[in-house]
Amino acid sequence: MRQIPVGEMLMRELRQHKETQEQAKLDYGEVYEDNNLVCADEIGRYMKPANFSRHFGYLLAKAGVRHVRLHDMRHTHLSELEPHVSLKTLSRRAGHSTIQTTGDIYVHPNVEDGRIAATVFDELLAAAAERQDPQPDETSTT
Repeated sequence: MRQIPVGEMLMRELRQHKETQEQAKLDYGEVYEDNNLVCADEIGRYMKPANFSRHFGYLLAKAGVRHVRLHDMRHTHLSELEPHVSLKTLSRRAGHSTIQTTGDIYVHPNVEDGRIAATVFDELLAAAAERQDPQPDETSTT
């Protein structure tokens, strides 16, 4: 199991969800199976993948968000973070064993970075050209 840092907003939601689970434990009593899960069914058991996906779809509809697969959310999450964090951080968050995997999947060409690279390379070429072909000094006579 890996630990993933989360922000305060998500932490508040997780705490509220935990309170809901604690109430379910009280309501269901001995029937409740405390497996220490974040995503559990109403009596604490592991959720079947189909039920989890169905519930995810329900939550999207309730929030007025168009339907997407849960895996698409993972991709969106990592793609949105990509311009802001190191590839190593992104790779750890994704649970990839190498940054190569993360780079191949989530690092997308950035148009602005391409423009900056072109400008920097122009400046390097100009500096190299000046070193190779110095302009004659106006004060010297030959």
